[in-house]
Amino acid sequence: MRIYLRWPFAVLWFLLSYGCGTVLCLVRWGNRENFRFATQMASWGMLKVMGIETQWENEAYLNRDMPSIYMGNHQSMLDVMTFGSRAPKNLTLVVKKEIQWVPVFNILMWGSRQLFIDRSNRQKSVESLKRIAEILQEQKINVAIAPEGTRNKTGQGLLPFKKGGFHLAIAAQASIVPVVSAPLAPLYDWEKKRLKPGTLKLRFLEPIPTKGLVDTDVDQLMERVRSAMLKAQEELSSG
Repeated sequence: MRIYLRWPFAVLWFLLSYGCGTVLCLVRWGNRENFRFATQMASWGMLKVMGIETQWENEAYLNRDMPSIYMGNHQSMLDVMTFGSRAPKNLTLVVKKEIQWVPVFNILMWGSRQLFIDRSNRQKSVESLKRIAEILQEQKINVAIAPEGTRNKTGQGLLPFKKGGFHLAIAAQASIVPVVSAPLAPLYDWEKKRLKPGTLKLRFLEPIPTKGLVDTDVDQLMERVRSAMLKAQEELSSG
């Protein structure tokens, strides 16, 4: 089946998966595993339909430390499927508060206790991060963040990192687990916006502790994570 004919089936599976997650919330409201179930279900089916196979390295680092902040490079919406196929336990996203008003999907977010951040101004954003850091410490949960903040449409390297996730990691004294996907260039044509079947390599990197770090260490921590991710990306692309 041609790849463009597969998209409708992939979208239908996505909607079915998150619909099932929403129904599950009505049965066990407040369980964070509701979101992970829906994400893994969506990822499994959509990758099958699109003909994408993932090859993961260093899975022993998955769920090793809690609380942890998983930081992955962001290239396209395919990341939802590839990274989602190995979603950590007790997963929580940090999403903008406007998501609370998206019909149906908001029930899944509320019912699985996802976290919302107010980005309307800096003060509210800082207050939101402090609250989220307290939750991480108290409940020992895992958070997923894209440090680039937006999709890297070049298909190579990494965009500049945003500092919010690193401030959160230090405030919660949570380990950072970098997760790196090989460049999508062999599978995705950015000009024609076409995805073709194939294999994508991904790697968990060794968790980076933040215990004892303070806010003035953010720049150094961010550079350490970025350097590790760039090195891994280069190795994955050449391997």
